[in-house]
Amino acid sequence: MTGIKRVRPDLTVFAVQGDGDALSIGLLELLNTANRGEPVTIFLVNNAIYGMTGGQMASTSPEGMVTTTSPYGRDLKYTGNPIDASKLVVSFDRAAYVRRILLPILPLVRPEGRYNAKGPIEGAKIVENAFKVQLMGGFSFVEVISTCSINWKMSVLESKRYASDVLAKLFPPGVYKDKFGVEKH
Repeated sequence: MTGIKRVRPDLTVFAVQGDGDALSIGLLELLNTANRGEPVTIFLVNNAIYGMTGGQMASTSPEGMVTTTSPYGRDLKYTGNPIDASKLVVSFDRAAYVRRILLPILPLVRPEGRYNAKGPIEGAKIVENAFKVQLMGGFSFVEVISTCSINWKMSVLESKRYASDVLAKLFPPGVYKDKFGVEKH
């Protein structure tokens, strides 16, 4: 991303990464990009598991989460705490926009009834804001709390509740940094 943006600064450059690749394999690259304040945008999909490679424990897996590599649940004594990506990225002065959102559409009345689509509707504006920040010359990072019903071994509705009841408490949605004030417009 950095190489493309430096050679072609006129381009809008972004990546969509999972929590596994961004916070394990690619953590150094993510942090250095934020530290340099590169004018790029990173969207991190945090579903607390390696969703595309077999359901292994990720850096964001909550305590007790059962995965293929933690069949008795994540034990913090041996694995450490889940990594909070937004809190890491916001610590860099040159990161301009850091935002976390809960994406799943949730029922207003459980288990049935009307649904709240706040996440996806708000998400569209947040994506727009992230690109605005990049066009203004800043580094933008958007973490999206998502689901993985198949690897979590839950129904779709159960996974939405888990994302809301567990992940959103561990990783609270909100504005972590907005140097250019794009959230106010």
